[in-house]
Amino acid sequence: MDVKYKAKKAICTKHIAFFIIEGKNKMHKKYECLKSKSTFYTQDMVSNARNNVVKFDWAKKMKDDTLQRADAYLEQGVQALWSLITSQSIPRSIDVCNLGCPVCGTKIFKEFGNFSWKSDVFESPWKISCPSCNSIFPSNDFEAYYKSGLGKNGFFEPDKADPTLLKNQLYPDKPEDWCVDDGYGWVDENNRHWKFIAYYNHMALWSLDRNTEGNIIKALNAFSDAYIYTGLEKYAQAGLIMLDRIADVYPFMDLSVYKDSDGYFNSHGHTGQGKIAGSISETFVIKPILTAYDALFPALTKVNIIPFLKEKSKHYSMDNPKDAIDTIQYNIEKGIVEEVFTAVKNAKIRGNTGMHQSSLALAALIIDNEELAKEWMEWVFQPGGMKRLADGSTILTGGNMDVALINDVDRDGFGDESAPSYNYLWLREFLTLAKVTQHFTNNPEWNLFHHPKFKKMFHAFIPFIFSSKYTPQIGDTGVAGKPEITIRSEEMLLGYKIYRSDILAQAVYFLNGNSTTGIRDDIFSEDPQEIAQKIQNVIDTKGPLTLGSFLLSGFGFAALRNGKGNDERSAWIYFGRNFGHGHRDTLNLGIYAQGVDMAPDLGNPEYKRYDWAKRYEWTLNTISHNTVVVDEAKQDNSITGNPLQFEANEHFQLLDVEAPDAYRQTSMYRRTVSTVRIDPSSSYIIDLFRVKGGSDHVYSFHGPEGEVNASGLTLVKQAKGTYAGECIPFGYAYDKDENQKREYTGSGYHYLYDVERDNNPAKEFHLDWDVKDTWNVLPSDANMHLSFTMLTDLDDVAMASGDPARNQPGNADHFRYMLAHRKGENLCSSFVSVIEPYQGQKKIGSVKRLNVLPLSGDDNNDVEMNVIALKVTLNDGRVDYIIHSTDSSTTYLIDNRFTYCGHFAFYSEKNGKLLYANLSDGALFYESNVKLFDQMTSAITGVVKGFTKNLRDENQIMIETKKPLRECLKGRTIFVKTGKDKQTAYPIEESRNIDDATIVLDIGDITLIHQWQDINDLSKGYRYAISEGNEIRIPLTYSVERV
Repeated sequence: MDVKYKAKKAICTKHIAFFIIEGKNKMHKKYECLKSKSTFYTQDMVSNARNNVVKFDWAKKMKDDTLQRADAYLEQGVQALWSLITSQSIPRSIDVCNLGCPVCGTKIFKEFGNFSWKSDVFESPWKISCPSCNSIFPSNDFEAYYKSGLGKNGFFEPDKADPTLLKNQLYPDKPEDWCVDDGYGWVDENNRHWKFIAYYNHMALWSLDRNTEGNIIKALNAFSDAYIYTGLEKYAQAGLIMLDRIADVYPFMDLSVYKDSDGYFNSHGHTGQGKIAGSISETFVIKPILTAYDALFPALTKVNIIPFLKEKSKHYSMDNPKDAIDTIQYNIEKGIVEEVFTAVKNAKIRGNTGMHQSSLALAALIIDNEELAKEWMEWVFQPGGMKRLADGSTILTGGNMDVALINDVDRDGFGDESAPSYNYLWLREFLTLAKVTQHFTNNPEWNLFHHPKFKKMFHAFIPFIFSSKYTPQIGDTGVAGKPEITIRSEEMLLGYKIYRSDILAQAVYFLNGNSTTGIRDDIFSEDPQEIAQKIQNVIDTKGPLTLGSFLLSGFGFAALRNGKGNDERSAWIYFGRNFGHGHRDTLNLGIYAQGVDMAPDLGNPEYKRYDWAKRYEWTLNTISHNTVVVDEAKQDNSITGNPLQFEANEHFQLLDVEAPDAYRQTSMYRRTVSTVRIDPSSSYIIDLFRVKGGSDHVYSFHGPEGEVNASGLTLVKQAKGTYAGECIPFGYAYDKDENQKREYTGSGYHYLYDVERDNNPAKEFHLDWDVKDTWNVLPSDANMHLSFTMLTDLDDVAMASGDPARNQPGNADHFRYMLAHRKGENLCSSFVSVIEPYQGQKKIGSVKRLNVLPLSGDDNNDVEMNVIALKVTLNDGRVDYIIHSTDSSTTYLIDNRFTYCGHFAFYSEKNGKLLYANLSDGALFYESNVKLFDQMTSAITGVVKGFTKNLRDENQIMIETKKPLRECLKGRTIFVKTGKDKQTAYPIEESRNIDDATIVLDIGDITLIHQWQDINDLSKGYRYAISEGNEIRIPLTYSVERV
């Protein structure tokens, strides 16, 4: 049985079963309605909106634009609008076929991306056209076929439809069955399944998410808004007729019969569940349907909808006669609003955290019934999760919000997603829930705005703005190298309204083009213009948004930056969660300079499907990222690494971080990155990556799109194959365990092609990327380059090409990867590189790795791993010395000139004269016989004596130091050892002494609560991120500067 007929048989069987159930359970003769007023769109809100469309030009334009959309739908007539709404027996799929178009193939994806098929539901019903070649599908008259199969309730019954209408009418040169779709797709001669009608039904009629709304949702939104703005009943009449029809079909909608395995792809997180759409998408579909009912409710008793709906009920033998308003209201409330709770509990409306909870909360508000609202809202917050039953079905046992806010939102304000785009969805969906909870004034315990973790979520994303145009593409975020900012002014503005935080005002100002012109509250506000002046007052006193270097040890991210705007130069390191919507990219390095993403992460894969091999084998695999692959394998699961050192000043910035969980066979997996300022518009990057353990290490690095010139290498082109080997073709998973489907754990080397190798590379070589301005962010004469110098003893070096997603319009054709390889038993590697983004001419003249001699406490065999010392000579005569050691207790002689004991030292001179010297977390640093720093206290050490244990905005750690100390520690970082291989860090905002050895550190709004002790019994209280008695370390830094 082929794929489409398996689905057809399943749906027909289920469809008939629905009618049997419906026949046995006739609707009650008495229609008990619940809703008595609008509860989401309150009278005050509607009154404000109607006043604002008269007072303000921008509001009048919103109204006019809305009326234009609403009138366009209204012109089609209520019969056409009613007929848009399809029943369960028409499949839904977000994909026609991953091969693209039957005529022009994948060209549609390359030029227009996913979800790009065109449709016009009124002019060309049941047709989609390819935007690339303009071919139209399906080839048969499905509209006539569909109408011939309408049965009881106006539902499509495939067995009643006229099969003679299943003929190719558009392409006479093709076979009679070519691209003919009976609703369940067309299967070509190669058994490939093309779902024209399922795609049309999902995307043209219904919806995927708030960015891709179908015509049913668009029409409802237009009618709802039009009625709110004008009070004109014609809009309410059309909208209520549509709502009643949705209520007819919604209880029977069940996506589970349309399986991914049969080619009906939907967004449901691999559960197969959903209603109209996959369970994740369903959270976006249901909300505008719910709010439409609330918006149009006041007109329910005013509009003349009974004749039309009564006639439909009679014509299609419906059980509800629809001969009175209460029968229609009952239908909407039972068929839509009350159905939400059932669907949420059955995991048919279930998305990422916040999505289904906000859907149910919205239903609780809109049903306008105290008993049901209490039941549903308590369920939203009660502990619970997914549970699989004996029959294989899944249910949700609770909304889990009380648990999620503590356990799943980290102390930095991020959910348990690595991808910023998915994390921001948490904020948006939590915000929908929060706005609903505000309406329940008798239940302040539900109000999310009172929760410190929720407040933190608003602030979390602001530091992730880089070069005024980027958000790091961690995990499944964005398109490779594309300038996009995740945060939106809508959420930042609402956050500012609630919390009055200066940085939120600055963020709104920035997102509005560094201006208050046009900033306003929403149309429902009594005085929408007032907030612009409040934001201007913040800018006048605090200045515009300025972002510096930062460390987020809860989320696992750090940024080192210099400069502002297009002159900003930044390096970032990700050491957080590497699964879920994350990639196996622990210790990945990103770089921004002169407005360009110089080391673009691949971002989203083509498809987020379990059967899309490239996603698991390449896009989210370790090899495609700027990190190190150990033993030709994908990294293990890792939640967060251990920050070891963080320093930021105007001369340099430093991060040292290890990831003990990235590979189980390594005893060290550690990256140290420092950015060094050259001048106001230029910096370079020192990258030190140390790995101990395993037998094979590959340091992978790719720059931006563009040609790469190499010097110091003799690269020989490989005749065929991939980086996996000459005999391994592209895309062939040579190292795949056939018992594994999603969790491929191999190398991914078979996705790297056009390979060139040097099997005997010099210890020092140079690469230069000639930057192609993929996203048109540079002036035409920019002449941007990325210089890369490696100083490491290697077995071989390769250059190879790797592709970003091929269905993202505008994406780079490919990136050139540098693959530095070492092998050996119990291997120890220290990959050393210097990276310089530059425009026109390089500013670095030469780079040299210096000799190191231990003077105390170190085995000579470990010196190359433990201490790395570099000399960087600039073309203007300035010479920088950078020294880093993995332990600060050993004294070394560097280049027969510097005596050093510490973690990090920086020395800069010109014409033999000192410019600047710094010692971080060290005891001594001499230059020749000059004692720059001698017998220094490298760090404050001690133990945690106490800390804030309740949930609040202001938090403190009390420490007891080993030595008496009275010194301001503001701006330093405290590192707390929380286990044998675990360490975390907190920024110190202020410090004050209780006595000579007891210091209280203010750490601001970063909570020390880690999770609940028992998620099934919250009365047991919290588990904390730190404990009394934990060892602490606050590294100190010393500097001298000659003016």
